[in-house]
Formats: sequence, structure tokens, C-alpha cells
Amino acid sequence: MKIRIFALFFIFAMATAFFCGCTAPPGDGTTVSGTGMIVYNDFEGGFYGIVTSDGAEYYPLNLPDEYHENGLPVTFTGTVETGVMTTVQWGTPIRLTSITGTGTPIPTGTGSVSREESLKIADNYVRNMPEYTNYSGKNLMLVESLTLKCPSCYQFGYTFDMVSMKDPDVIDRATVDVTVSEGKVSQVLIGEGLPAGLIVVSELPDNPIPGAVVNVTGRVSGLGMMDCPCFTLTSGGVSVEVWYSVIVTSAGSENPIIDISGISNGDYVIVRGTLVGAEIPDVPVKIQASGIEKV
Repeated sequence: MKIRIFALFFIFAMATAFFCGCTAPPGDGTTVSGTGMIVYNDFEGGFYGIVTSDGAEYYPLNLPDEYHENGLPVTFTGTVETGVMTTVQWGTPIRLTSITGTGTPIPTGTGSVSREESLKIADNYVRNMPEYTNYSGKNLMLVESLTLKCPSCYQFGYTFDMVSMKDPDVIDRATVDVTVSEGKVSQVLIGEGLPAGLIVVSELPDNPIPGAVVNVTGRVSGLGMMDCPCFTLTSGGVSVEVWYSVIVTSAGSENPIIDISGISNGDYVIVRGTLVGAEIPDVPVKIQASGIEKV
């Protein structure tokens, strides 16, 4: 797969590991504390989290309403609760024991560029890209939306279909990540030539056929935190559990272990595999991976 990166300038990267230098994630009941900033993430229904000064991400289960302010600097202490079930596949779940605001919300620049305004800027940029206009781009879909740590900074992930100029029956899927900072496009990552059969998690069928083969792309989270050899894959605002180690299928066969040594939380990957568990009522469908590719 061919990847081209266009950067007008680099903003600091979002941290993709739980703690810098740590060899394992904190266990259940571990006390954590630090300074950081409240951030609002608008995927999975929208929620507030804490990003620390060293890049660690925490999802507070009991954040008081008065701290629901994007950009608010805070100091906090809490206990890790990795065993709790949440609908949010982001950060490490913690239960706060104390939290204090340390100032006013970090200003978002003159005029304050909102997420909605930033989204319009990103959308307009993609629709005017040569890759979109020259290849009869269609089926443009917003699959990811992230609030970054810098003021008025957002990242939007898109997919769209590119129609071949020579053969209209040949369609490729392109992915684009657009970062908008203070109302200006600051970074664009473009992936071309992805197979048209590639989908996002939200495009998985509502009533999947057990054993159906799928090719799904999304963002990794929960790796190393879950009580299974698995992680959560999220795209299009929907999540699914992906197993990369041995899992017994309905036919009684076992699948091989997949090497995930190069994969970290926050990475975007393509997962090839089969749907497992669709035949069991009230049990969430999982993907048994046969291959995982970082993009």
C-alpha cells in the first residue's frame, strides 16, 4: 500500500502509549495522579477525558459536571479500574478521588475556532484535493474525529472511493487524515490504492454471517489492557473486539497467533479476518484476525 504524507508543518504528535517508559499498563486498583487537561472527544457519543502532560490518556468514570470544559487544566488523583465495562474505548478508566482545576480553560485563539467550523474546513479541503476531483471521488465518509491537545486542534479521518480514469469499473478506496489547527489545515496524511472491499467498523452488517471474511480499518485502543489477547478497533464511531491470538471457532478449529509487536494504541490498522460469535444470541460479534497491517 502506497502512503504519501503531506505536512505543511508538524504539530506535536498524540501519544499512543499508556505511559512513556512503562513496560506494562497499570493494574486494577493502582493509584495514578498528575497534571493535565480536560479534553472532549466527540466520537462514541461524546465524552470527556484527561490527557496528562506526558501524554497519558485517562477516562474518568466520575468526572463532576463542573469539569466538563474542554481545555481546562487540572491536577488529579484516581484509581485504575481496568475491569469495568464502559462504552468508551479510549484511555485508561479511572475513578477519581480528587480533582482540582488549576486555571481557566486554555484559550483556543482569537475568535475560537470550533469543531464544527474545523470540520467544514477539513471537508472542503478533501473535496478539493486532486485525488478527489481528478478521480471522480464519491462516497466521502467521515470515519473518525479527534480533539487534539493543542488549542483549536482537531483531526478528521475520511474515506472515499476513487474511480479509475481508464476503467470506470476499477474503484480504489482512499483514506485521508486532516489536521486543522486554529482554523487552518496543518497536516494531511493520504493513503491511496486501498481495496474497495475495505470497510470501517460502522459498515459491518447488523446481522453478520458467522465466519464471514472482512477487511476492516480503524484505530487501535485497549491493547494490553483487556483480559484477552485482543484489542478494540474503532472507526465510524463504532467499535469491535479484535482477537490476534488463539480463539476457538464454532467449527472447533484454532487460528494462529498474529504478531502485534509493531502495533500500539492509537495506531490505524487494517484487520483481515473472520467474524466470530454472530451465531450466539446477545454476544457481541468479534473479529478473529488472520492479518493486521499498520497504515
